[in-house]
Order: sequence, then C-alpha cells, then structure tokens
Amino acid sequence: MARVYGVLVGLMAAMLLAACATPEQRAAFNASIAQRQVREVYAPRCQAFGYEPGTNEFAGCVERLATQDNGDAARAQAAAAAALIRATQPPP
Repeated sequence: MARVYGVLVGLMAAMLLAACATPEQRAAFNASIAQRQVREVYAPRCQAFGYEPGTNEFAGCVERLATQDNGDAARAQAAAAAALIRATQPPP
C-alpha cells in the first residue's frame, strides 16, 4: 500500500511540474522516475526472487512487477476520484 502512495505522490509531482515544463522536459522527468523505480524497487525484488540481472527472466520479472504496481496505482487513483465525487455531491 505504501508503494501505491509513493506512486501517487510521484504522479502528483509530475502533474505539478507538467504545468510549467515543455513536453521534452516532462518526458525526461517521467523517464527518470521510471528508471529510479526499476533501480530502487523492482530490480532488488527480482534479485531477491533469484533472477540474474541482464537476463530475459529478470526483465520479465521487472515488467510484471511494474505492471502490477501500475494497476494498483490506477485502482487507488480511481477509488480516490470516486471518494472525491461522493464527498462533493449533496446528500439524497
């Protein structure tokens, strides 16, 4: 769950920076976040599972973890949006 909040904080930071950045700067920022996540989160987990860096199996592990986290973050974002909508609607 903490990972999901970390991703959401990263997304919010990206949105704030997007307001005053060029498309190239936004792309570079997003790429740096993704590279940091791979290096600091996914790679150590895949190594702990026994995968060797530089192999197809390791790359597949990283991809699976990233896909899972993206799904978790999307679900958390949707839940937060739904809660915000419910909170701003008048009671029946």
